Amino acid sequence: MISNGFIHLKRHQIIILCCFLLFVGGLQIANPTYSSTPGDPNLVKYVGEVTEEIDRNWVASQASGKVIKIGFFVMQNGIIKDVKVIQSSESAQLDDECLESVYASSPLIHSKLPVGYDQLGIQLNFDQKRCRFSSKISLFRQRHVVALDKCVFHIIPISVLNRYPSFFTASELESDKYLKIGSPTKLQAIYENWSKFFQSHNKTTKVQILNHANLIVPQK
Repeated sequence: MISNGFIHLKRHQIIILCCFLLFVGGLQIANPTYSSTPGDPNLVKYVGEVTEEIDRNWVASQASGKVIKIGFFVMQNGIIKDVKVIQSSESAQLDDECLESVYASSPLIHSKLPVGYDQLGIQLNFDQKRCRFSSKISLFRQRHVVALDKCVFHIIPISVLNRYPSFFTASELESDKYLKIGSPTKLQAIYENWSKFFQSHNKTTKVQILNHANLIVPQK
């Protein structure tokens, strides 16, 4: 058993949730309890940086007054694991746009956890106050008559705009060529593949990114 921290981060408000993690076929949360203290200031700062990074990768297709809660774990190397919807908007598309922003952020640029933490559980509230809106995804759904249980996501993660600023534009990544219809499971598999690519390619080229995109999602 190891001691760790679970952060419940509401936009503009941070609440520390301390818990113990057990390794029993994977990470599980056991007996979480709220702390009345604000917690380690280094930890609060770190989670704020993580939140800002995920916000930069969040593209919403339409406005919604609902709050979506996403939970995940951050490893010491910045890899994000065990991403799941804790509170749904009841819209597969809106939920998956939040999931995509988390997946796209792995591995995190701010990857060094504060001293004393081997991994960190984080819960974020997505309330669309800090996302970027794009009508291109909604228009794509309309043109292709996408089923309600399917989502439209970016084949090349939006995070490349921050990782490799000179390679792509947002408009390019949101063109029909680089949008894909799939299930949440398909989204997860593709973005876990991208996470491994980013982890092993601190330096790369636009051609390598395009080749990798074609490798994992072949163009017709």
